[in-house]
Amino acid sequence: MNKTYHYKGTDINYHQSGSGPSVVLLHGYLENHKIWLPYLNILKDYQVIIPDLPGHGKSGVLHKDNSISGYAQIITELLSTLNIKNYSIISHSMGGYVALEMTHKYPENIQGLVLISTHPYTDSPQKQLRRQKEIDFIHKGKKKLLIQQHLMQFSNLQQRELIKEMTQEISDEGMIANLENMKNRQNHLSLFLNPPCKACYLWGENDTTIDLKKITNNEFTDTKVKYKIIHQGGHLLVITHLNLIASYLQTALNLFTRPDKGSDWI
Repeated sequence: MNKTYHYKGTDINYHQSGSGPSVVLLHGYLENHKIWLPYLNILKDYQVIIPDLPGHGKSGVLHKDNSISGYAQIITELLSTLNIKNYSIISHSMGGYVALEMTHKYPENIQGLVLISTHPYTDSPQKQLRRQKEIDFIHKGKKKLLIQQHLMQFSNLQQRELIKEMTQEISDEGMIANLENMKNRQNHLSLFLNPPCKACYLWGENDTTIDLKKITNNEFTDTKVKYKIIHQGGHLLVITHLNLIASYLQTALNLFTRPDKGSDWI
């Protein structure tokens, strides 16, 4: 069921369903809550909260607290109004930046953390420049061109149609706000390597947005962090490798909330 949370003059759309341990799912840039709907069948024993992050789907753009930190605050306050104090987070891409910020600000609330196709670093100067060029493109009325380039990643027609549907729901203002927020986000490497809870990280071996060598050369806290690099996977694993990701998410959630049902990560 979709509902609306009112936050400082901005409407935030979210999906809520199920009962049991609480799980929050955070989508990436140019996506919305619909990207997670195919996973609901593996989440039937959980209370599921899936927001449209500001500027995406049916959620408005923030005019106050417009930042990744602000997004983390919104989601945390939404969960508080729902009387949800402890929860696991599953996130993709930009949603991972929000998840890391939530874990940084409210570590006592987080039971487990899943990051898919994301990393803890700030944008490099080159990446910031690319984001600024995209912002300039949008100001010049060329948003459709950027979206067409995004859609070209998908050869599967069904996958392309899903992404096309989601990108049609984001405004110029929404794209610009989110590009600015990603460009100016904080570094959370220390938290990423030594989280306050159990954590599972998934990356595609062919993801050109992630420097896997840089990430995996770090020393993780072995007792808390598990990670997997997906063979022939790209950035959009949650779409292209749905069944495989679903199996990893089931295992991760068991590790977080039902250790008696847990199994080895790999």
